Amino acid sequence: MLNSFRLFNKKNIQYIPDKGGIYFFQDKQKAIIYIGKAKKLRNRIKSYYYKIQKLKSGFNDIPLVHRNLCLNISFFNYKITPNELESLLVENDMIKKYMPEYNIKQKNFPEYKFIEISNNKYPFLKITSKPDQNADWYGPYKDKFYAVDLINFIADLYLIRSCQDDQPHKKCLRYNLNKCSAPCRNKISPAEYSVLVKSVKKFLTGNPNKALADLQIKLNLAVDKKDIKKQKQIKKNIQFVQKFTSFQRFANRFYHNYFILAELSTDPPHYYVFTQGKWSKAGESSIYNSPLFNSPGTDYFDNILIMYDQAKILYRYINSQNTDCGFFFYKNSEVKKI
Repeated sequence: MLNSFRLFNKKNIQYIPDKGGIYFFQDKQKAIIYIGKAKKLRNRIKSYYYKIQKLKSGFNDIPLVHRNLCLNISFFNYKITPNELESLLVENDMIKKYMPEYNIKQKNFPEYKFIEISNNKYPFLKITSKPDQNADWYGPYKDKFYAVDLINFIADLYLIRSCQDDQPHKKCLRYNLNKCSAPCRNKISPAEYSVLVKSVKKFLTGNPNKALADLQIKLNLAVDKKDIKKQKQIKKNIQFVQKFTSFQRFANRFYHNYFILAELSTDPPHYYVFTQGKWSKAGESSIYNSPLFNSPGTDYFDNILIMYDQAKILYRYINSQNTDCGFFFYKNSEVKKI
């Protein structure tokens, strides 16, 4: 629970403990306008105090967004957390709950997109904000531009059609460039095309095997032809496939299984338990559930977006910590390690 908000002044700031955690700023109307995290709360909050003093003295060397925030701070509060991971999780959770004015990038999911596979005879990939729950869908992805690039990459690699018209085109640039299997011109049978679609589904759920094998063949051909430019592009594509599928595997397992992470930098270690994407604090008498899950107005895909954000935080944290944390996935109520 949060303590009472205090007036933002030098006297109150000096009593802030020199520990890590989350801090909150309110304006004159007591609305929370910013939430941040810091390894040393006192130093971070004090830095805002000194920025305000500089602004009052006529200095304008502070970025405009920080300037507007500083001039609206009237009250502050903080919450101590045991480690950086919990700071990341709590900050993300609180921002989504309170929607502060100055947490512009983190407070909402307006740009996130999904990719849905159509149910046509020859399916295609399409971008949507709210997929059909009964369809095959994947994501979310950070914005429309990323989703478009991903679809184009998949279409080039697997020769899946990118058009959404079943009628043959008189002129089809992708077919002429050998970048489409051209089902609209009956160049491929439904059975053969379904094999391509299955490969796409495997790729989108984190299986890189076929994609990497196909790219390796293309790389070998580029090496034989001494095409340096093409070699660089294919190597870049291989790196993208490895990075993309690594996170997709993690996210899919995170959404559907039990996940336990041990933060080893603290003594004793802190354990974090997630049940199908929902965070429960281990070792406490009451289970902590994010206030966002199953709250009024929160639909199925809103929950998916919340789980995605938590999966992204955990994945990045794990990859940045080396030996400072350990994690396990367990399957269903039998708690079977997978």
